[in-house]
Amino acid sequence: SNSNCVFWVGEGALYEAYTGRILAIFEGYDVGRGVQLDDNHIRQISRKIFWFRDPDTGEIMTEYEGEAVMPIVYGGQMIDYRKSEEDGSVTYSVEASKRALKDALPEMKVTSRMAGPHQMMINIPVFVDIPIAEERGGGRYRAWEFYDFGVDPSFPLDRPPTVSWSRQGSVPPFTDKMNSQEAVLKFSGYRVESYEELPDRMRMEVERAYPLFMGAPKDEKEVQEIFGKR
Repeated sequence: SNSNCVFWVGEGALYEAYTGRILAIFEGYDVGRGVQLDDNHIRQISRKIFWFRDPDTGEIMTEYEGEAVMPIVYGGQMIDYRKSEEDGSVTYSVEASKRALKDALPEMKVTSRMAGPHQMMINIPVFVDIPIAEERGGGRYRAWEFYDFGVDPSFPLDRPPTVSWSRQGSVPPFTDKMNSQEAVLKFSGYRVESYEELPDRMRMEVERAYPLFMGAPKDEKEVQEIFGKR
């Protein structure tokens, strides 16, 4: 666990499946803190923001084929990680999120293994198949994702942990609501310890329009208030 904020930042691209055509450059970050609730239970309290940029101009996209393009903005999230006392396996659950994911995801294990004495590989799979509210257009939101982390458990300053995120599924407005189209996302990132270490153009956009994302939620109550829970 880590009660101070850490940032996972990086960039990649959104591709059309199955042609490989680049639809957008994708960049942004997640900022969060970890709270140890007991010996086998850690809660991640975080928020995230990602932008789509034009692959030719590099400018932040505001429309695609006549449809509005908005950044991916999650003002708060709570994700719990639990270690089994029986077999030592780790599972996760989304306790609060912009999407209605609580109790909606299949239970999946977080797996890890060492590659030599100084490199741990961690994999987190995510599978999503949930209904979209009628007021948001209806249909279903479907995707699979894999998060692959590389960590030196001694956390040397000159070798930050890294992450590779792969995803295929719905990405409106780049895909349609009926899922006859899909998009593939590939993102590579790394961990930094402070907001000042983020790329200049991200900090400029955050300070212009999204100052909340300069840090993580301070506690569980703040996340609950974002979703109107008291």
